[in-house]
Amino acid sequence: MPLSRRCRCATRGPLAPSPERGPLREQELRRRMERHIGPLSDWWSRDVVLVSLGHRTVTQALDAGIPAQQVWRAVVDFLELPASER
Repeated sequence: MPLSRRCRCATRGPLAPSPERGPLREQELRRRMERHIGPLSDWWSRDVVLVSLGHRTVTQALDAGIPAQQVWRAVVDFLELPASER
């Protein structure tokens, strides 16, 4: 089997991480926030306090070790985004 075929199978096989199954990374969280909040997303992350994150901002929550997926769910709820964005 050619090497390119083996590599492709290894990265796309059933055990490969997928955005639907794998943990959300902070970089992806930032991209999603940029998509929904726009150019003020960095400011929003630093200054908007979310009760559901223990009265923390997004930045403080991430620094405190709260998983990015949990932070994203709090953002989705706060912004009242559709459930499909979870």
